[in-house]
Amino acid sequence: MLERVDKHYWAVFLNVFVNAILYLIIGGIQILNSIGNINSMFLGNNPLEGFILLLMALVFLYGTRCFLRGQEVDGYAFAVAGALLMYILFMLQAIVLSTHALGCALNLEDWAQWQITDDVTPSLWMFPLALPIIRFYRMQRPRNN
Repeated sequence: MLERVDKHYWAVFLNVFVNAILYLIIGGIQILNSIGNINSMFLGNNPLEGFILLLMALVFLYGTRCFLRGQEVDGYAFAVAGALLMYILFMLQAIVLSTHALGCALNLEDWAQWQITDDVTPSLWMFPLALPIIRFYRMQRPRNN
């Protein structure tokens, strides 16, 4: 068995596992909400975002699997890839939110009834869960002096 690459192994493993489970549950709920099986006010009803959240959950689950098999380097790679996907989705949703807010501020006709809660999606409020993964990765990187 390989030696532990990082003293933060279990913290990263648990963070990746929790992210995987949360994204799996919330992505599934969002898809079910979009087809009308359930009604969840805070998760939205965008099936595409639900599928993207499920894809991110699979990335994290595969990283968890790598950690459990002792393939820590691959586990960290999948954890960082999932965190980067979370960051990209967060930035895209932040751009959508800001453009809608700008349209509302300029009193454009299409955004007369717009509310900020229309665009607050799980990709915005779940992004802080990725920050510990990125922090542990940055602590682990070798520095060039």
